[in-house]
Amino acid sequence: MNGAGAVLVVGEVVADLVVVGSGGRPPEPADLRQRLEASAPGRPAPGQNGTPARVGSLQVVAHAGGSPANVAIGLARLGVPVQFSGRLASSGLGPWLREHLIGNGVDVTPSVPAPEAPTLALVALDPKGLASYGFYGRETADWQWRPEELPSVVSPAICAVHTGSLATAISPGAEVLAAWARQLHAGGRVLISYDPNVRPSCVSDPAELAACVRSWIRLADLVKLSEEDLAFLHPGADPVHVARHWAAEGPELVVLTCGAAPAVAFRPDGSSVVGPVPSGAVVDTVGAGDAFSAGLLAWLSGSGSLHPGGIAALSTAELHRCLVLATRVAGLTCGRPGADPPRRGELDPGLWG
Repeated sequence: MNGAGAVLVVGEVVADLVVVGSGGRPPEPADLRQRLEASAPGRPAPGQNGTPARVGSLQVVAHAGGSPANVAIGLARLGVPVQFSGRLASSGLGPWLREHLIGNGVDVTPSVPAPEAPTLALVALDPKGLASYGFYGRETADWQWRPEELPSVVSPAICAVHTGSLATAISPGAEVLAAWARQLHAGGRVLISYDPNVRPSCVSDPAELAACVRSWIRLADLVKLSEEDLAFLHPGADPVHVARHWAAEGPELVVLTCGAAPAVAFRPDGSSVVGPVPSGAVVDTVGAGDAFSAGLLAWLSGSGSLHPGGIAALSTAELHRCLVLATRVAGLTCGRPGADPPRRGELDPGLWG
């Protein structure tokens, strides 16, 4: 089977409102949503496209975000055919978010129009550029999936499905996505990629989220997660031990990213492959993990390995090359503000070999 087909990404697309000079914690102005959503249709909202806006005493810059949408854009920029299935709001910043996907080469045909408002995320940066998030709106478009809105049949052109983050954790849509993924898993035709991308500010019951993540681990062929994810899901546990244990529960590969330290990939047999040390200046970490996921999937696509069983057949050297590319893609993203992953032409051609 050829693993060089298209990737279907399913999940949320949100407006990341990066707070300038926030001191590292997302503020909570009660009127932020109303003031931004009041922008006239067809006109750029204050702060769009990197333009600062004043909201009370806060300065914000709006970037299109949402972990699954970031992965879709990252894949498109790396030359991988990609479709995005999301619930795209038709009001407020929704049309801008939709056009951002299309403008970056993402096919949004599998998406559905949503009557609800788009989701907003306030992003605060600490002095080192590390991001923390506060999300606004559990009644917004991204979390209201209905079974009939998801593709009933995945096209033969699709070789892999990627999902994760809040879309797989926030009800009622999370349960709908999980049921849909179980059908895909049972069919065994497409590779399933999953990134929990935990957002503590959205979690009321950590134990419930941990159980949700474990259920997705058993459905996925490829899992990417971070040390921060595991620190929240399993406080005090050794992330390496947990990741290695999860790799034995069904996935062909579990990849653990470790901030400024090398990422590590774990196989079901307990063996591991260590990636390179990340390098380059850090402006902020917004979208870095999503860029890493896009890099993983893009390398696997280019090698013809993006299908069930394809990752298991890779050699240690091949897996290391995959981690090298993903690390470089994430590093370039960290070197500029917002979720702004690189294009294929910005990367050394030798990284794809």
